[in-house]
Amino acid sequence: MSGKVVSTIGFERHFNPALQPRTKEEFVRFMLADLPNKPKNFDLIRAYNLGNIHEKPAME
Repeated sequence: MSGKVVSTIGFERHFNPALQPRTKEEFVRFMLADLPNKPKNFDLIRAYNLGNIHEKPAME
């Protein structure tokens, strides 16, 4: 990411690798590549964020 505070759609289309023309399958593969592992308590965090549980999970 750039340190710029603002940008334009034209600039991002030209320079942002995520916005380069590609098929849907290529886009999905690009966006999912190199994701970090999810936290061990991810399911609890998600349930809390969705309002399914009311006790805030501990951050690990």
